[in-house]
Amino acid sequence: LASALRAAGVGRGDRVATVCWNHHYHAEAYFAVPNLGAQLHTINPLLPADDVRHIVAEAADRLLIVDASLAETLTAAYDPDAFESVEQVVVVGGETPDLPFDTVVDADAFVAGHDPDPDYPALAGDDPAGLCYSSGTTGRPKGVQYTQRMLWSHTMAILTPAGLDIADRDVVMPVVPMFHINAWGLPYAATAAGAKHVYPGPSPDPADLVDLIEAEGVTLTAGVPTVWLGLLESLQDHDADLSTLERIVIGGAAPPERLIRAFDDRGVEVVHGWGMT
Repeated sequence: LASALRAAGVGRGDRVATVCWNHHYHAEAYFAVPNLGAQLHTINPLLPADDVRHIVAEAADRLLIVDASLAETLTAAYDPDAFESVEQVVVVGGETPDLPFDTVVDADAFVAGHDPDPDYPALAGDDPAGLCYSSGTTGRPKGVQYTQRMLWSHTMAILTPAGLDIADRDVVMPVVPMFHINAWGLPYAATAAGAKHVYPGPSPDPADLVDLIEAEGVTLTAGVPTVWLGLLESLQDHDADLSTLERIVIGGAAPPERLIRAFDDRGVEVVHGWGMT
């Protein structure tokens, strides 16, 4: 992917945007884009169309990677002036839909034939690596930039026992969206630890998450309280083996005490996190 992006003209300082769910294509972009010295701009597809137009225009994204299932979201936000900087759209996870852009290509075709071992540039700690727009304050979403050093430091911190203590034996499933604050850094930390990644894809329901925990042996997962409340409700009607699950990281809102106690009764520790975009 990095080689394909370079061949498409993406270089240091350029911004590559993603409008994607949690899956392996998105995980690949997490590494290919920053390792080129470009900036990964993850766009929240749940934002109003006007906010998406504003974000793309302000960031001056050069290339867009979009989920096939989110084509309508992108089309609804499209405006030729706001998207003037976008030279190409790469579609992942399905058939290439009709989109109002001059150059639209399937992801597999985009990467086909490119060098799987690119010569990455030497990067400095202050080089840009990520970009996330947060609507946590008044007014329009505001861009928060991440440098190479910031991503590295956050990864090292959450690998420690004082952080999330992620190790190579772990199986990590980020349910928290990859389009916001890097899925709390889990894709980077799981890779650094040598842990196994599990991605739930678009709009997983509680039964999907239970199936993945059982089938893949998930030991660590993360998401907002509503996800785990829904999973607990599902478990009331459908018995499941969650014996591999050790920890759930919860953020975004305070988890109710009954949620913490319910998982504690199952031998699962709830880790309540707090942070800023």
